[in-house]
Amino acid sequence: MKVIDIHGHIGNINIHPGWAGDAAMVHDIAVQSGISRVVVSSAMALQYDVEAGNREVMEAIDKYESLRGYAVVNPLLPSTLESLPEILGHPRMVGCKLHPDYHGYSTESPLFYRTVEKIAATAKVILCHVSCMPGTAFSTAESICRIAADFPDTKFILAHCAGIYQNGLYPYYPNYSGLEKMAGYGLPNVWADIAHYLVYVYPMVVPDIVGIAGADRLLFGTDMPLQGPLQCRFAVEAVMQADIGRVAKERILYRNALDIFGDDIAG
Repeated sequence: MKVIDIHGHIGNINIHPGWAGDAAMVHDIAVQSGISRVVVSSAMALQYDVEAGNREVMEAIDKYESLRGYAVVNPLLPSTLESLPEILGHPRMVGCKLHPDYHGYSTESPLFYRTVEKIAATAKVILCHVSCMPGTAFSTAESICRIAADFPDTKFILAHCAGIYQNGLYPYYPNYSGLEKMAGYGLPNVWADIAHYLVYVYPMVVPDIVGIAGADRLLFGTDMPLQGPLQCRFAVEAVMQADIGRVAKERILYRNALDIFGDDIAG
């Protein structure tokens, strides 16, 4: 079955040597894991130099057919918004990535709303990190959904929201509150990805999240290279072995991504 990973990275996530991978390594992880496409953002752009990181992604997607790119925007740096139309003019740049926790702003703030308003004029898809670790709360699923309701022509993906919104008292137990909020809004332009290892640590996670949000609202993601080839294969198998039916598996693993990104990711 085809697999499209809509949440990957190139670079050194959290400056940890075990979470580092250049474009060649990410391509190899995808090949070894049976993943045909990975949409990547730059760790450098998320944590240090946005413009240099975006250039790094454009170089990577030119070199590897398996990769597509997100342009990172930091609303605290207006130049990253100004350069967005030019970056998204690249045929393999398929959307925009926002990370409020790393960049230090709240999705409840007027700044975030104004940023989404500007991005929506250029980008068809916005992947937004949802605060998922104890002690971080800059980005909530509910606040993103409220804003997404005002931009029905823009597609929003809530990163980590499906099976990773964690419990602060015991941080490795899945807490589905963010996904439940998303499902409650019932917006046709909002999805959640499943990018975290809890998907394969707890066998009930995939059936649970399908029961909460429906397979039509879920996208496959791994957060590679935080997850290596073995973990990525486990993530694929967690979906493949779940008792959710073939149609639901196809929707999660690739059909929803094709619906969202279209020829930008398929070609």
